Parts: sequence; structure tokens; C-alpha cells
Amino acid sequence: MKIVVDANILFAALIRSSITETILLSSQLQLVAPQYLLEEFAKHKKEILEITSRSEKEFDKALEVFERRITLIPENTLKQHLLQAREM
Repeated sequence: MKIVVDANILFAALIRSSITETILLSSQLQLVAPQYLLEEFAKHKKEILEITSRSEKEFDKALEVFERRITLIPENTLKQHLLQAREM
């Protein structure tokens, strides 16, 4: 099953070990997200670390796992389908 991952879902999985993390790591799911999603997490890492229950090392490892699991869709590809998405 293909699942689009948004920032809130990934955020929930990154701040602490949870059922969300377990679900996202399921091999039965194909995860996709916009390219900028992981860029935003890297950009706001300091703020995220302030509220996470993970150490920085644990956080980095979890983010690395998700980076490998999520197929990132480039912004120009998303723009090509934006009109169609709005019509839906």
C-alpha cells in the first residue's frame, strides 16, 4: 500500500518511539513524501530536539531510517500535478 507521509506524521514518529513509528517502518507500506519534507526536518532539528524524548544520536538514526524508507518526490514533479489535485 502506498502512503503519503506528511510532516505531522513524521514528526510524531521522530519525537518518540510509538505505534506511528512502528506503522511507518512496516515493510507492507510504500512511503512517499515531498522532497522538502526531510529538508524541513533538518532545518528545524534544533527545535525538534528540544521537545523529543530521543537523544540527538537516536533522533539522527531515526531520521536516517525514514530517509531510506521514504521515496521523495521532487517539487517540480508535484507542481505538474497540482492543478489536477486541486480539481479532485
